[in-house]
Amino acid sequence: MLCIGGQFGMLLIRKPDERYGSAEAEHWRVSTYSLINKIVFHPNGNMAAGELDGSGGINTYLYVNGALRAVIEGMDSSDFQFTRDGKYLVVTSYNKLDVVECETGKIIRTKEIGEMFKDSIDLVAGGEGRFALLTTRDDHGNFVSVQWWDPILNHGIPPQANVKDGDWVWKAKDGFRSVAPDGAVAINNRYMISRSTDRTKYIVRSSQSGVEIGSIAFPRGELAPQSPSFVGSHGLVSPGFPSSVFDLRSCKRVAKLYLGQKQPTSYSLVTEDGYVDGDLVPDRLDVASMKKDSERVWKTLLDGCGRA
Repeated sequence: MLCIGGQFGMLLIRKPDERYGSAEAEHWRVSTYSLINKIVFHPNGNMAAGELDGSGGINTYLYVNGALRAVIEGMDSSDFQFTRDGKYLVVTSYNKLDVVECETGKIIRTKEIGEMFKDSIDLVAGGEGRFALLTTRDDHGNFVSVQWWDPILNHGIPPQANVKDGDWVWKAKDGFRSVAPDGAVAINNRYMISRSTDRTKYIVRSSQSGVEIGSIAFPRGELAPQSPSFVGSHGLVSPGFPSSVFDLRSCKRVAKLYLGQKQPTSYSLVTEDGYVDGDLVPDRLDVASMKKDSERVWKTLLDGCGRA
């Protein structure tokens, strides 16, 4: 199963013989106006989805067995990770950290530091909820590390000597790595995405080696969105109408996603080779030249994004 965020909500993509569950419908009942910025899965099937910007307040949604289990409030920006065993979801927003017990949906621990715009708690990419950086702004306005923290054990851990203040940090197989942001808009333990100076394309690099893999150019007159989302092991979703799904191995677009405004469960997925799935028919789609094939569309998405 894949889950993709779009301009007006999110869409769960399952195998053709699976029925669409209640998770997406429940999400629409909870919130319909804020963009979905990030979606993560745990191998046990649990899912979390977070909003991008709620103009002063956003939510992170925890789903267990396809049903909404908890809504965690945040402020404008958040990050979240499941622990390796899937028992907990760790959520951060500015200077606040919440640990949510997935089975009950209860927040079992909250940690706050300093002031919202001066201090921050940031999860380390690939850290499975066990590594957070507590930072504060220095006299020059730059964030500097104060302490490394284990949210589950609820105590400090030794700092990593090779991590520089202000860098993007992620956990690799052989330890922690970091790199200067340099226009970066997304990073995980596989890929680093940055926007070109003129904001017309994404530059894709390996976060393990730093080597450039390629670039994703946008049509003339369009800017590369500031907040793309990773999906699967090698997929990237660029939000918009339509949203675009890219295969980061080749830096090629594999599909476009249209989500309905008046009918939130209506959608169309259109692959680059002309196959379509869904019941939405946007004005800009030339449906006459397309072939409806749900199974082929699903396979294209899975091949293009990979499993998490």
